[in-house]
Amino acid sequence: MANYQFWIIAIPVFVAFVAIMFIGAWIGWTMATTPPPKPIEEITTEMEEKKEEPAATNMPEAPEEEKTAEKKKKA
Repeated sequence: MANYQFWIIAIPVFVAFVAIMFIGAWIGWTMATTPPPKPIEEITTEMEEKKEEPAATNMPEAPEEEKTAEKKKKA
């Protein structure tokens, strides 16, 4: 009878231990195989370049009133 009491406790404890070890191994493998992220300086320069490009290529045209006023000033 005492032998059954030992196994009733030992089997769930062993299963829980193996599950925790498996999760730890999975996290370790994921950390070891994941490439490092880009440096923050590189990310910020890319963001700044993306903000500047549309502004330089898609310049909105001035309204007609401003165009005529500029032509009068030049003449």
